[in-house]
Amino acid sequence: MINSVATKKIHAVVSDCLQSRLELNSEKHASRNKLVLGYSGGLDSRVLLQVLHELNNLYSMEYDLIAIHVNHGLQKDAKDWQQHCQQTAENLGIGFFYETVKIDTDTSDSIEELARNARYEVFARYLDKGDVLCLAHHQEDQAETFMLRLLRGSGSLGLSSMQVSSLRDKNIVLRPMLNLSKKLLTTYAHEHNLQWVEDPSNLDLDYDRNYLRHKIMPLLEQRWESVSQRFSRSAELNAEASKLLDVLADQDMVLVCKTIDDAPLTKNQILEITGLKKLENDRRLNVIRYWLRSLDLSLPSRVKLRQINSDILEAADDGEPCVSWAGAEIRRFRNYLYAMEPLPVVGGIQVSNWNLQKAFKLAEGLGELSSTLVSNAGLRKEEPGEQVSVRYRQGGERCKPVGRSGSQTLKKLFQEYDIPPWERHLIPLIYYNDQLAAVPGKWVCEGFDAQSGQNGYLLSWKTCT
Repeated sequence: MINSVATKKIHAVVSDCLQSRLELNSEKHASRNKLVLGYSGGLDSRVLLQVLHELNNLYSMEYDLIAIHVNHGLQKDAKDWQQHCQQTAENLGIGFFYETVKIDTDTSDSIEELARNARYEVFARYLDKGDVLCLAHHQEDQAETFMLRLLRGSGSLGLSSMQVSSLRDKNIVLRPMLNLSKKLLTTYAHEHNLQWVEDPSNLDLDYDRNYLRHKIMPLLEQRWESVSQRFSRSAELNAEASKLLDVLADQDMVLVCKTIDDAPLTKNQILEITGLKKLENDRRLNVIRYWLRSLDLSLPSRVKLRQINSDILEAADDGEPCVSWAGAEIRRFRNYLYAMEPLPVVGGIQVSNWNLQKAFKLAEGLGELSSTLVSNAGLRKEEPGEQVSVRYRQGGERCKPVGRSGSQTLKKLFQEYDIPPWERHLIPLIYYNDQLAAVPGKWVCEGFDAQSGQNGYLLSWKTCT
């Protein structure tokens, strides 16, 4: 094994990262998780592949190393790169997998972002509970990310850029070379006679990252020494500041956050408006951002945050304001803020027959209805000639839930049950012939309930929210 300065430093840094976040023991275990390397075939991932392979010979890791290559099909040599990666991994005795993805190039969206999202979707398919995703980002990548986010006007969270260790969909993501320079990796690659692929798109100045890399960063380096190091340090400081803001937001969440059990179309945590308005403006916006992140929803722009502050928090108690942005929206109902993914549109009189003994998938991504057969409770079994159907509210419906003294309009009942207005037209209604028989998860209408000695159905409505 080569023991140059570059090799020793890279081995030490990567090894420290692994040892601090993974268990490296001298004994093999029957149950082993995977260390999944995102392997593009470029210099950076080729170096990390070699380093992980060598460290695996030094330690008995509780993780099986595998390499995943994603073929985006964006370059004419993409197939050759895939074969190169496969051959390299197999020569090292490392498990290799590849997938080809389709990127829509006829779009105004960022091709880089689309490709990155596609890679993560592929990686996720190979990650089980306890597995770790390993990526080959280095110091210059971090500096470029910092600059790109700075130019977008990001705050401390965005300027934190990438982390050596982070979580994505409950899996650890490691970037063990994040504090190592590209120059050091290049030295290592040449010393070990490594072969890698060169992607010509890395020279395309139409991409913002490439423009920074080839035009801006060299100029900054001429004027200020170790610019990448300085930007990386700023990213670390912003990460520390962001963590402190999260601590503060977590404390504020205790004061304003309420968990609700029955939230089929909205997230199950809501924020009390009275409590929010007691907080200073900056703390209020901070806790709203923290709340949205905890719900895995996209974050709004500064302009949208101000809209939430003015249009929703200051709205009348009986108002129904909504602020929406790509991937999310916030609404108000009475004294609470509700957050959700954009709601589907259900129009017209939709009637679908349902065999109660089987699960029923609702249209427009509204989830699934299911039933459980029980004794002496629930919705009675349909009688011969009765047709069971699923419909949606059109207006004017009336019913009498079991146990009530009289019938009432569906609108009034939904108000009594604290069902937010935006959910009311999306709630599936169960009809026997043309009579409303039940509202899943809410009530059964009188005359349609199972009597003593009869079997009935307990209805359940689950959504993907």
